[in-house]
Amino acid sequence: AEYIIRMMVQASSGLHVARWTLCLLVVVVSFWFITLYNFNSPSTVSYYPPPTKSNAEELIQVVLDTHDQMNQYQPRLPIDLVHKQAFPHRGTITLVLNSLDQVLILQRSLQMRTCPGTWSLVGEHSQPMEEYVDTAVRGLKEELNISDAKVLPLWRSPRHLYILYNNGRIDNQWTMFFYYRLPSEHQHLKTCAESSDMRFVPLDQFNSSLLECPNMLEFDVAEVLSPLEYRRTTYPALIGELVDSLRTIVHAA
Repeated sequence: AEYIIRMMVQASSGLHVARWTLCLLVVVVSFWFITLYNFNSPSTVSYYPPPTKSNAEELIQVVLDTHDQMNQYQPRLPIDLVHKQAFPHRGTITLVLNSLDQVLILQRSLQMRTCPGTWSLVGEHSQPMEEYVDTAVRGLKEELNISDAKVLPLWRSPRHLYILYNNGRIDNQWTMFFYYRLPSEHQHLKTCAESSDMRFVPLDQFNSSLLECPNMLEFDVAEVLSPLEYRRTTYPALIGELVDSLRTIVHAA
């Protein structure tokens, strides 16, 4: 009887330790997951209505807030959820130049949920495990029907863009900027359903006021100089840097 009682006490003690170990493991994993992927979303904005666009469930890959590198173990979430929860992700913006060194801008369709009717550049979200250059090439194909475009990086590293809109959408995106010079056979373009119009503007008229969106409440830009050093700037300053880089490219051509 004494032996049986001793065994029962040991079993009870072991079960107690196992329960505490499991609870501690759950707490640690939960803290790591919340910290790593920044699941905290702003409580001061009301989220926009359920998505109606067909690409709302398109999967894009969540990356770290501190850098843009991806791996196969990172979550792949619907694009609508990513924007609602401000998850960091990757994407590209491509500046298209014609033979007159003018920049292409697209007018967003009135059916677009964010910034309808405003002017923008060719932008695209990166799909899971997709390199920046492949995202830019795919974006030109989907938005302008340009196949196998030879895009070139405007800068050597991406910028981190954090854009808060008044409809609850948040773009927390590592963005690589590219440029593409249209060959003569592609001077006349057709847009996709997301755009209602397009036009080319001279570099001296290309500025932040041209691309203003009244839905934007906040626009923060950061350039990573080193693992521990960032250079923050504003939206108008970002557009000014784009213009200066394009002028350098045009003069060197």
